[in-house]
Amino acid sequence: MRLAPETRKVVEGVRNIKEEALSIPELDGCLQIAERLRSGETFPELILAHVGDDSHPYVIIVGNSRATAYVAFPEVVAEDVPVFVGTCGKFPSWRFY
Repeated sequence: MRLAPETRKVVEGVRNIKEEALSIPELDGCLQIAERLRSGETFPELILAHVGDDSHPYVIIVGNSRATAYVAFPEVVAEDVPVFVGTCGKFPSWRFY
């Protein structure tokens, strides 16, 4: 949320990183993930929750750094990124949402 406080979208976070040349610990992890992808390593599926709300229909539960790396370095990603999606109508009341 720190990288994209307005929309909480990965694309917004990556844009903010690139536009503002942010130096943050999370970016180091994304760079490492990109290097591992370049060397042929694969990662488990991202885990998302479908919130059912039009403003934030999906929330990443597991894999935020990987999702950021996939968007920031699309050249190292296969065309499709596998994900698991769960649903929960009460998710917006979760304290970490």
